[in-house]
This record gives sequence, C-alpha cells and structure tokens, in this order.
Amino acid sequence: MQLIEEIIKKIQTQSQKKIIFSESEDPRILKACVHLCQHKLVTPILLGNPEELTAKIKTLTKGAELPIEIIDPNTSSHLPMFSEQLYEKRKLKGMDKQQAAQEVKKPLVFAYLMLDNNLADGTVNGAITTTGEVVKKAIQIIGLHSDSEIVSSFFIMSSTTNQNPKTYLFADCALVVEPTAEQLSYIAYDTIKNAKQLLQQPIRTAMLSFSTQGSAQHPEAQKVSEATMLLKKRLPDECIDGEIQFDAAIVPEICTQKYSNSQTQGNANIFIFPNLSAGNIGYKITQRLGDFAAIGPILQGLKKPANDLSRGCSVDDIINLAIITASQTL
Repeated sequence: MQLIEEIIKKIQTQSQKKIIFSESEDPRILKACVHLCQHKLVTPILLGNPEELTAKIKTLTKGAELPIEIIDPNTSSHLPMFSEQLYEKRKLKGMDKQQAAQEVKKPLVFAYLMLDNNLADGTVNGAITTTGEVVKKAIQIIGLHSDSEIVSSFFIMSSTTNQNPKTYLFADCALVVEPTAEQLSYIAYDTIKNAKQLLQQPIRTAMLSFSTQGSAQHPEAQKVSEATMLLKKRLPDECIDGEIQFDAAIVPEICTQKYSNSQTQGNANIFIFPNLSAGNIGYKITQRLGDFAAIGPILQGLKKPANDLSRGCSVDDIINLAIITASQTL
C-alpha cells in the first residue's frame, strides 16, 4: 500500500517511537509486535507477565531475542504515582484512593497513564476491548488536545490497485453520531491537521451534504453550511468546499456545473460526512465496492496519539495502525 510505504520511509528517518500495546494476551498483537520490532518500525511495549510473554515471543521468533519491552502493571514501580494521578483526575467523579489503586493495574488504564507521563509516544488498543471503553478511558486519562473540543475519528481509504493509486480521508465514520455544526467543524479541523501529517499532497476538503450551495433547503444541509463557515474562519487559507454533494466534490466536470466558485475544483481528497450514518455507510461502500483498503478508525482530538483497533482486526491491521500512530508523533 503506497501510503503506508511513504509513512514507513518518513518514520524511519526519526528515532524509533515507543508504542504501547495493552492487550498482550491476543496472539495477533504478539505477531504484530514481533514484525514491528524485526523491521525496526517502532519499539513495542507490551503490558503483561514478562516470563509468559518472553516465552511466547521466543516461540514466534524461533528462539531469537527481540528488544521488546515488557511491563507488568501489577508489579510496576510506577503504581503509586499512577494511582495518585488517577485519583486526582477522577476524584470529582466519585473515585476514592482504593479504587484508583485497583484501576491502575488494568492494562488499558496503565497504558494511558504511561502515555500521559511521556513514558511512550503512542498506544494501540481495541483488539479485544470495545471502542466505547477505549475512547472513554482515553478521554478520562489523556484528555482533549487544546485545539479540540471533541474526540472523533477518520479512516484512511487507500486504493488497492497499483495503477493510479489514490488515498482519501473520511471522517467521522465511527464515533460521533449526530454532530452539531460546531462539532462538525472541529471534526473537519482535526482531520485536516492529520491529513497534513499523513498525505504527501495538497489538502482539499469537501463538507458533504445532499445539497450543493443551497440547492436544497433543509436544516441538515444548513448545518453543513454553518460548519463550513466556522471551519473557514479557523482555517482561512485552506482549500474547503461546502456544503457540497459527493459527485461535485469528486468529478471536476460536475463541480463546474454545480459549484461555480469551488476551491477544490472537484478534486477533493478529504471528505467530511454530515453524520455517522452517512460516514459509516460511505466508507464501507468504498471499501467493498471500490477496491479500497480502509485503515482505521484513527482517533483524533486527544492530547496524545491513542488509537483504536477493530476487534475483528488482522495482524496487518495492527501493524498499519501502529505505523500510523508513530507518524502522528512526528
């Protein structure tokens, strides 16, 4: 996949990033970590029993040792500090010190506290944990980025054909069900920021709707129009169209007919959907009927890179998300 290859070249010019994996009991995670370490893509940190994990890794590597760091949350020297920090973060929500001392031993919580204390660069979870739990704990412990007011997600949609390869970012397809106009503008803002990190091409954003520049009068279309205005105030120099229908955003000839003063000129590569129904359906149609690979959902809006896997993920999915997580730290 061309985009992943480009990102690998980028991260290999830097010192290896430390990425935490809290779900070491999953064989897919171990296989992915071995690959990442063998190819010197990231430095994996596994949470779990060191003796058991070391034995499993040696089985996978046929006895070869790898510089994979293994930390047991139950015996870590960081427990007292982490426990106190978690208590301070959650005491107003009713958590007492005894509860905090137990909670920090949970691998997901421990991973986020490590990240919050700059003991790693990013974390990847979700192979056996629900998205709801991954996101909830991330918000509670890591918190939102100063530029963000909502945690959302995006998918990287990358064509699987080598001829004329194309890459798009779709948001939000996994988290925010019915964003307000303001929330939609923040989703777009964060997606554009990530696009600039990930894509080696000009960023052209389409705020999608069933209406193009007032062709339909409806509150849902008006919401997208308002979100576009808010976004342009925050990013006045960016290439942004909205509200705009998908065909006008992707086909130059149709864009000329429908959107006279278009900035994208029908060549958008960032697509912001008006709600979760549209986004989720849109990315799955693209994936299943358009021969595109879907990488994600990739979380955005948090202070630190913390990403969520699908529980049906493959080893390759884990590897790719770890690579993207590393790139988000650059």
